Amino acid sequence: MVIATVLYVGVAIVLTGMVSYTKLNVPDPVAFAMNMVHQNWTAGIISLGACGNVYYDGDDDL
Repeated sequence: MVIATVLYVGVAIVLTGMVSYTKLNVPDPVAFAMNMVHQNWTAGIISLGACGNVYYDGDDDL
C-alpha cells in the first residue's frame, strides 16, 4: 500500500508540473496532460489501459 501511495503522489506531482491543476479537473487527467504536451500516442495508450480496467471487475473466476 505504501508503494501505491508513493507512486500516486509522484504521478500527481509530475502532472501538476506539466499542466496547471485547475485544468486537470477532467475524467482522464493523465491522458489529458499527455495531450497537452503533444504526447498523443502516450495518451492513447493510457486511455486504452483505462478502458480495459473499466471492464475488468477484479473477479479471478473467469
